[in-house]
Amino acid sequence: MRVLHVIDNLQLGGTQNLAWRTWDGFSKRGLEIGVCVLGNSPREHQWDWLPENVFRLACHGDYRMPGAVSKWGVQLSEVVGRFEPTLVHSWLWLSDVVAAGAAARRGLPHLSHVVDRRIWMESTRWKHQYRKWLTKRLFRKADSRFLAVSQAAAEFAIQHLEIQPRNIGVAYNSVDVEKFASVPDSPAWSQPEKPLRLGIAARIVAEKGHRYLLDALKILKDRGHMATLQITGEGPDRPLLEQAVAKHGLHDQVAFVGWVESVTDFLSGIDVFMVPSIDSEGLPTTILEAMAAGRAVVASNVGGAVEAIRHNQDGLIVPPRDALALANAIQRLSEERPLAATLTTNARQRIADQFSMPAMLQTIQDEYSKMVSAEHILA
Repeated sequence: MRVLHVIDNLQLGGTQNLAWRTWDGFSKRGLEIGVCVLGNSPREHQWDWLPENVFRLACHGDYRMPGAVSKWGVQLSEVVGRFEPTLVHSWLWLSDVVAAGAAARRGLPHLSHVVDRRIWMESTRWKHQYRKWLTKRLFRKADSRFLAVSQAAAEFAIQHLEIQPRNIGVAYNSVDVEKFASVPDSPAWSQPEKPLRLGIAARIVAEKGHRYLLDALKILKDRGHMATLQITGEGPDRPLLEQAVAKHGLHDQVAFVGWVESVTDFLSGIDVFMVPSIDSEGLPTTILEAMAAGRAVVASNVGGAVEAIRHNQDGLIVPPRDALALANAIQRLSEERPLAATLTTNARQRIADQFSMPAMLQTIQDEYSKMVSAEHILA
């Protein structure tokens, strides 16, 4: 089977990481993988491995310009003609609509990977309404099928894209369990006198909830709990966060470390992984990585977080946009360290049982087989 994967860019991000692990896993299973990258990025990541067939379209411009998406679809259709895939698998919104158009033009099955709960779909702004109309139109034209990274993401897509439930399944996001098995347990749980080391790994944008985490640190500081925080990632809201750090007097507690090459090294240096997102999440890979590495996780109740974390069993769940709840959860882990140790042990086992790479790959491959079989029957 030959599968052409379409993705917006090869930056370092959660979706790109998930896609890369999928390509690597399927290549090792004997599938022929091609990757088409729509745009160029000055911050493209140096992945350890990429398939032999990588096609770069260097698309640029605005999707709202008449004919832009259609033009990109024609370019992708030419790649499809050269690679001759069995089906097309797309990641991220722009890739979804361009791939749907190209697949329909070539008469190929198209699978869209639903990786988040795209909040613009709830907007009434004209450009967002246009995007949603265009998306639904092209998906219908391609008779697309869908796999979501969580049930929450699937339900959101059903509601806002008018997808028939029979056309969407769930392939839970996953991690390479063996990669994180070597991360040593946090020493904090046997050293109650030491302040907790917190970490967050996400793009620095409003929807990730960084500001609520900084507010929580200020609450803890006022209570006499001096936890530290490492912020990895970059984004347009970094200046605002730096201002908040100065306002709260947190210079000695907060470090901006930028993009990190080794997630295992980052997780080894913290005790508690924080996910204070306020919206748009499907099922962040970072949650699963932290659990697999035996880190205590505090996450807001957004998207698929509660599908991975059972509150008080594998981690702690708090309401979104609630700095006080975040502060209370961190303080609880600090004061109840045997509980924290139990949460991390349970988390490692849950990831091994429910969110391993082989399980996800098999779900996707089963979907490929069904799509190809259906295509042969229709033909």
